Amino acid sequence: MSRLRCQTGLSRTPGGVEYRAVEVVAVISGNELEEKRLDVDELIGTEEGREKAETKAGLGGNRTRLDSRRRRNFVLKIRWTTYGQQFINDHNRIKIAREESMELSGESKPPPAVLKLKPIEATPETFIEFGQVIEASPDGEEFGPQDAQLDLSRGIPRFYIMHLKDRPFKISSITHHASVTQCLGSIGGHVWYLGVAKSSIVDLSETDKDVNAVQSRCGHCYVPPGVDDVCVFRISGPKFLKLNLGTWHAGPLFKADTMDFYNLELSNTNVVDHTTHNFSKKNGVVFLFDEY
Repeated sequence: MSRLRCQTGLSRTPGGVEYRAVEVVAVISGNELEEKRLDVDELIGTEEGREKAETKAGLGGNRTRLDSRRRRNFVLKIRWTTYGQQFINDHNRIKIAREESMELSGESKPPPAVLKLKPIEATPETFIEFGQVIEASPDGEEFGPQDAQLDLSRGIPRFYIMHLKDRPFKISSITHHASVTQCLGSIGGHVWYLGVAKSSIVDLSETDKDVNAVQSRCGHCYVPPGVDDVCVFRISGPKFLKLNLGTWHAGPLFKADTMDFYNLELSNTNVVDHTTHNFSKKNGVVFLFDEY
């Protein structure tokens, strides 16, 4: 059997500065046996380690003015900004290797559990946690909060029509974009559905507490969406959705064989800004819902 163990602890240097040591040990069984050991922090318990930590925390020469608790907080924060990404990257590689090892060794996973969702009608009020619902407005009406509040500042906007086919009412994975407020709408005002979960992007340099963060291949960090975070919205009539930065989404989904949608994003969104969480593999569940 494959196993994964993560150990954390606090260590004190001779200078009185405490900071966290993180060690990951993975033993992967299958056609190959691999043992990986990772020490994320500086040399603990040495003068060199203390000096490096205090220099990075900005404490060099002034440490006598700071109490030990404040020093610890400074260095713990440096641990996340300096070593957090390395720890997350290695941890993710270990998990991927473990899954591949299970496949090679013939170990099979049980089929995913099926969870039923009840669609919610998309209105400006019901969709507010995920973005905006933009409805038709009178010609000549001035710009206001009822209009789509867009962020297209990180690239070249791309507005195009998507021709989609075979999109049944099933959600096994969900995606987000961290750099654009994507907009989606049905051409003709036909009924369609979108699975969503609130944005969970995090900045490790701005938090002092441990979070279950994962680094996207796009560079940013996020907390994986939970099974209970997912809901489905029904969109009908002449309206479109604007998704907040980082809003998780699955779809568009629809009953017809094919549908056309207009889509506003950036020219390279699907190349450099496409982060996906697979509920079937990671959580062992898929979501189904019925039309209404």
